[in-house]
Amino acid sequence: MSSRKFKVGDIVKSSHGIGFVGWTKNECMNIKEEDGLLGISLQTDGCGFVSPVKEGDCEKSSLKEIIFFYKEQTRDAGIRCQEYANKSKNYDALLNENKLLKELLSGYFEQRGKLNDVK
Repeated sequence: MSSRKFKVGDIVKSSHGIGFVGWTKNECMNIKEEDGLLGISLQTDGCGFVSPVKEGDCEKSSLKEIIFFYKEQTRDAGIRCQEYANKSKNYDALLNENKLLKELLSGYFEQRGKLNDVK
C-alpha cells in the first residue's frame, strides 16, 4: 500500500500554479510511485503538465482557489480594459485639440504673412 499524500485527481498547489494530479508514476520517464514525484495538469498560470514536482513541494488546494484565481484574472482584465478606454478617450481629445491648434496657427501665420506683405 502506498503512503502517498496525494492521488491522481486531487487538486494541488505548487510554485507552478494550481492543478490536478495527472500521474503519480510515469513509465515513459521511468518514475515510480516511490520516487515521490507528481505530474500536475495545471489549471492556472499555464496549461498542460509541468515537469515532475516533488510531492513535498505541493499542498492541498480546491476548486474554490481556481475560481478565485480566474475571478482575479477577470477583474484585472476588466481594469486594463477600462484604463485602455480612458486612454483612448484622452488620445481622441488630444487629437482634436491638436487639429484645432494647427488650424489656429495656420490662420495666424496666414494673417501675419498678409500683414508683412502690406508693409
